Amino acid sequence: MDYKAWEPKYLGIAGRLGIDTECDMKSSKLLSELIGGNGANMVAIRNFINGKLALVLGAGPSLERNLLSVRGTAGFISIAADGATSAYREILGGYPDFIVTDLDGYRVEEEVEASKRGSSVVVHAHCDNVRAIRSMVPLMLKTIGSTQNRPLGNVYNFGGFTDGDRAAFFAVEMGCKGLVLAGMDLGETIGHFSKSFVMDVQRKIEKLKIAGELLEWLTELNPTVEYYNMTGGIHIRNYRDITPDDFKKLI
Repeated sequence: MDYKAWEPKYLGIAGRLGIDTECDMKSSKLLSELIGGNGANMVAIRNFINGKLALVLGAGPSLERNLLSVRGTAGFISIAADGATSAYREILGGYPDFIVTDLDGYRVEEEVEASKRGSSVVVHAHCDNVRAIRSMVPLMLKTIGSTQNRPLGNVYNFGGFTDGDRAAFFAVEMGCKGLVLAGMDLGETIGHFSKSFVMDVQRKIEKLKIAGELLEWLTELNPTVEYYNMTGGIHIRNYRDITPDDFKKLI
C-alpha cells in the first residue's frame, strides 16, 4: 500500500472514531520488537498467493452458511478474519492458509494453535490491543506484522481497517487474481464468530460501515483484480454478487 494514498483514509477514520494515532504507533513498535527477525517470509507468501483466487472469510452471520456451501471444494487460498478461524475449523476442519487478526475476537487461542499448524498469521497492531500483542505474539509462528499507520521494517501497512477488509487488502497486495468475499455481511447484525461480547454495538456497526467503504475503494485502487461477493445480503459496489455454484466455477 502506498502510504501517501492510505494516510488520508486513516486520519479520517481516526477522527471519526476518536483513535489515538500516537498510541497506534507505539503498539506497532512493540509488535515490531516482538517479531524481530523471526517474521514470515514475505517473498514466499507473495509467491504462494500471486495469481490465485483468494476466499476472504469475514465473521458475519452468513459465515457458517457460506462455509458449508464450499465444503469439499479446493483450489483457492483461504484467508480468515479473526474469529472466522474458529468457524473454518468447526465446519471445514483444519485451518485456513492465512489469518488476519487484531487478537480481540472469538477464541483467540485457536489462532495461536493455527499458527503452529501451518497458518500464517497477519497480526495487526493498534492502540487497544497492546496487552494481547505482548502475550500472544511470542506464542505464534510465521507472524506477519500489520499496522494502520506508517509501516516499519517488519510491520507492513496493507491497507484496510477491520480484520475483514484488511484481509481483502492483504490478498490484493500479495497479488491474487481474484477476490471472493464470504461472511462479509457488513450490516447491523453481528455474527456469532465475531466476538464473544461486544461492548459498544453502535461503534462496531460504524466500523463495519467503514469496512464497506474501504472494500469499494480497494476496487478503485486495483481495478485489474476480479472482485466477487458470495455473502448474500448487502451489495458492495464493484463486486459481482455470486452463488456458491458460481464460486466453484471460478476455481
